[in-house]
Amino acid sequence: GRYRNEYDWGSSTDAMELDGGRATSISSKGEWIREEPVRAAMERELYRNPLAILKARREPGFVALAGGTGRVDETPVELLKVAFRGATTTLAIDPVSGRILRAAWRDRKGAYGDLVRTFSDFREVGGLTVPFKIEESFNGRAVKSPTVRLDSVVIN
Repeated sequence: GRYRNEYDWGSSTDAMELDGGRATSISSKGEWIREEPVRAAMERELYRNPLAILKARREPGFVALAGGTGRVDETPVELLKVAFRGATTTLAIDPVSGRILRAAWRDRKGAYGDLVRTFSDFREVGGLTVPFKIEESFNGRAVKSPTVRLDSVVIN
């Protein structure tokens, strides 16, 4: 499948595209094929996305383990640790609604630490309930820039 992530910087828009075994950067200056480490990092980022995790769950090499219980704000959640193609992510799932409320993993933002994405503003898209708001924190501190907002989701 194809994965495309667009970045709107206000004055310009850039994109990263993962299509099969090839990663491409796209900007107003043109397109170029990225090196293998960049492609691998893009693939790990892809498999931290709840929709990509859902799609990959039946693929060879996909691993899921119960991780206990927790809370997202006031909501009790079941924790599920999933691993696929180098991405290990802990999902916090509301057992009543089945929604993934949070995804967490070790990451690098200048230094290694704990990255947490909290999902809200759930909407129906193509028969699936998808979060349109994503709040991110790193080592317990809110990440204010860049903000993550989904304008549209296309299920194929």
